[in-house]
Amino acid sequence: MLTYYLKLFVFLAVLGSCQHFLQKMPMNKSSDYPPQKKLFYKNIYEGVSLDSNKSVDMWLNYFTGSGRKYMKIYLERSSRYIPVMKNVLRENNLPEELVYVSLIESGFSPKALSHANAVGYWQFIYGTGKRYGLRIDGFVDERKDPILSTQAAAKYFKDLYSLFGSWHLALAAYNSGEYRVNRAVLRHYNRDFWHLSSKKALPRETRNYVPKLIAAIRIAQNPDSYGFYNLDFEPAIKYEKIQIKKPVSLFKLANNLGVSKEEMKRLNPMYKGEYVPVYSANSFIRVPIGMQNQALAQLEKSFMPKPKYKYHYHYWYRVRKGDSLYKIARRHKTTVRKLRRANNMRARASFLRIGQKLKIPSRKLVASKNPSSNRNLASLNKEFHTVQKGQSLSLIAKLYGIKLNALKDLNDIQGAPIIHPGQKLRLKKPQSKVNLNTYHVVRKGETLIEIAKKYNTPLPHLMKENSLHLKSILLTGKRLIIPR
Repeated sequence: MLTYYLKLFVFLAVLGSCQHFLQKMPMNKSSDYPPQKKLFYKNIYEGVSLDSNKSVDMWLNYFTGSGRKYMKIYLERSSRYIPVMKNVLRENNLPEELVYVSLIESGFSPKALSHANAVGYWQFIYGTGKRYGLRIDGFVDERKDPILSTQAAAKYFKDLYSLFGSWHLALAAYNSGEYRVNRAVLRHYNRDFWHLSSKKALPRETRNYVPKLIAAIRIAQNPDSYGFYNLDFEPAIKYEKIQIKKPVSLFKLANNLGVSKEEMKRLNPMYKGEYVPVYSANSFIRVPIGMQNQALAQLEKSFMPKPKYKYHYHYWYRVRKGDSLYKIARRHKTTVRKLRRANNMRARASFLRIGQKLKIPSRKLVASKNPSSNRNLASLNKEFHTVQKGQSLSLIAKLYGIKLNALKDLNDIQGAPIIHPGQKLRLKKPQSKVNLNTYHVVRKGETLIEIAKKYNTPLPHLMKENSLHLKSILLTGKRLIIPR
């Protein structure tokens, strides 16, 4: 315990000295990136300096040229969220220009998903979202909520600014991480973003991030000057909040209110499906303006018990002999591009090794972590379970209320459990007086035809009993049912 507190004291002391060192460090100007106008930050109320240089001009040319169609979409969509997001920034005494970080991160879309699994308006990864108080589970993802995610982003901005004392460096750290920017500052003994960019002390994406944001801010603040005329701005989001004490169905409530399901989802994008859970006394639903009292009266009719399934974004697949990205993508009804993005693979780097684990992107439903629900879902009299795509051994054990080790013993599984869709797993010990089947454990090099001949049983019966076909891969150690 004494060692723990000693380490904690040393960590805090080092963090404090780093912040003091960064604030005292000189702000040198770069000859390669000469800003025309420079603002010095005295406190958190200072605005973001909109410098002019060749990097900013490059992004202005992009947004008014080949990227115009995307900028037009983002600008038209921005009017829906900017008012509520700016309110959050004002409450935190932050520059309003920071709202346009959401424009270049996600285009103000709650559905935005990056190759690093960053989600929502502000593109939080799972760890950062949890660190700043966002709830992320099988039913809720608050990274997709415009208000809650902006509150988390505001806290993150404050922390970054307090560390670097410069909005340019704080924004660079928002893109690539505070540790990487801090290393660059300490290595070059300089706190000027443009100088660090000229020395290529930051990744290319980060060197482009700040000028890209400055260009986006300039266009968004004065679109007419850059040729964006007659924009069809979306109306600002308006809603009323109602507190809920019991879980409800978002779609039932929409139907009871005479509102479309799409509109209710747009007001409540943080809920992954129709189920709205209750985690605390502050749980709420947003409804259209003027429907607060009507919605409160319909809550009882819109009650929904906890679903037996929940959403998840991916499941795991273990590469086998002969697999390729194309074959895996086709088998799991996805695309090679999505597979590469989910596994951080480069376009030309498609080398796979046997036994490698791949993330398979999915919006598939998996069993909820509610033991009672799972037991109701699974028949207690069931003797076998056929493995479905995306299921793991631990998930099946929870589904039937069986201990994982017991399930392994029943199926003679040892070491790392590798199961595949279509495989049959035993759930109960066989009763000797009614058990007419025998079993065979596959040995290395055996084929279905050899096993069928060995037990003098028709090959079609053997395949049907074990949910196999002629092209099925027999894994060494797999237990086959030999029909009598």
